[in-house]
Amino acid sequence: MLSYFQVIATPVPTARRLSADQDFVRKLRFTPGWRMSPPSIEWQLQIDQPTDWVRNIDQARAVSPAVREVVEPLLGPADEVQWIPATVRTREGDPLPYWVMHFPHPTDIYDEDRTIRGASPIPMSAALSAAKLEGHTVVPGPLTSYTYLAEPVLQAMKERGLTGYSIEKRHHPR
Repeated sequence: MLSYFQVIATPVPTARRLSADQDFVRKLRFTPGWRMSPPSIEWQLQIDQPTDWVRNIDQARAVSPAVREVVEPLLGPADEVQWIPATVRTREGDPLPYWVMHFPHPTDIYDEDRTIRGASPIPMSAALSAAKLEGHTVVPGPLTSYTYLAEPVLQAMKERGLTGYSIEKRHHPR
């Protein structure tokens, strides 16, 4: 069984929203479904150098074209990702092409017998289910901005030298 890594955008100053449609971007995280004719999505960096995974005020999975080039061919047969175009502007205002990695139909990946939850539906301590991850290499953490990457995907990202993400935890699904 593959190991999975819980990944999130590196905690650096957050890119601020420039696009007008805050509701659209918020719904990317909380409302399933494919997005047709998405509006312009744009953030401005508050750091000097762009990274490949951008921390932004909307907690969207904003990634560079290099991330898409690495991740897309490694998606599992059960993975479903919609790549929504976005723009990230440097501090100086120069536009850079980016993608929002949107998961139209999030997968329940938790082993309910081993996952610890508090009052919220968000796990306090997540345990992943090997059966539920079958066929997946890149999955979102339901109701969180975490993304779970199978070891080969993370390894490919490291080999490419991609930046802007933090590994929060390694999971060994059962």
